[in-house]
Amino acid sequence: MAIGLRGRLSRDGLAALGSFENVFDLDTLQKSCAALKAGLRKHVSNAKYAGSCGEEGAAPWALPRVFFAFLTVAMPWRFYDFVFRHRGYNLFYLFDFCYWVNAAVAWYLAGGAAGWDLPHLSAALYSLADGPVACALAAWRCRWTFGSADHTTSTLMHLLPGLAMFAHQHFGPGTETWAARLQRPAPAPALSWLKRSDLPALLGWRVAAPLLFYAAWQLHYWLVVQVGFARRIQARGHDTSFRCLSRRAKRAGNLLAAVVLHGSVARRVVVYGLLQAVFTLSTLALAQPSLTSFPVACVWQVAKFALPLWAACQHEAQAARQHEAQAARHAAPPAQHRHAAQRRDGRGVPHRLAAPAS
Repeated sequence: MAIGLRGRLSRDGLAALGSFENVFDLDTLQKSCAALKAGLRKHVSNAKYAGSCGEEGAAPWALPRVFFAFLTVAMPWRFYDFVFRHRGYNLFYLFDFCYWVNAAVAWYLAGGAAGWDLPHLSAALYSLADGPVACALAAWRCRWTFGSADHTTSTLMHLLPGLAMFAHQHFGPGTETWAARLQRPAPAPALSWLKRSDLPALLGWRVAAPLLFYAAWQLHYWLVVQVGFARRIQARGHDTSFRCLSRRAKRAGNLLAAVVLHGSVARRVVVYGLLQAVFTLSTLALAQPSLTSFPVACVWQVAKFALPLWAACQHEAQAARQHEAQAARHAAPPAQHRHAAQRRDGRGVPHRLAAPAS
């Protein structure tokens, strides 16, 4: 009797263990955790977007502080993500132009907070931040996908430097709010020198100085990527901006891809560098009206928000269509079962055995 009771308890214990494994299935638990993390990322990104919009509307003078807070969190995470998490695959993205501009804007705004301000240098950095870096939102097709920390960080890296310089240029002492700024037709103190300067000085600080900054970055990038680590990039398959843009241009059927990706490696590098220089010069010209005109600057800031949101909406719509198509394929019965069901009548009897209708 004891043996029978012990055997029954063992069977009951195994059955209970099996039901426990069914309830707490490892795959199901992992999927639930992944869904929870994705939901949390989306909610956090929604909060970031709402907070940035509220900050720009309620306290535009504090946008440089938001920029500093973003750099404090995002730059260490981006370094860890590129160097360690992806095992150095995206390491050379850290040498891109936007990182240089973010560092320069942070250095200048930190100096302004310390008590010194150079309006000429401010105009040069404004042209860089609201020109090439902001227009890269369209060139790179940055999408503000709320569920992706990587896409959100890339978008804010191109968006926030221009917003910080916009607040620094157009919101000075006594004009910390939108109402106070709109009531004052005169330019901000940081822009008063533009009205007194002659044309050579304006062209020097608003065009020549940004181009000199770009030339210094281009030389540094060429020495690092094309000379110093060229063999390592080829051997280990590191990704670079040139490779990423080439892939995207090929997928989009861009005509410039056929021009750049033709010929030897040296020719590709030279043509790509020339295209970058043309892009930088043209976007510097586009940034000049927003430097001196407050209404134009406001319209440009709204457009900068709209570009990544539009790209994200397109991406989400395409992903939703693909998900629906995949779900429909999984829900459809196999072909042999579907054909067998079509050969049966309403009572489940095959047609060749079914009685004739009376």
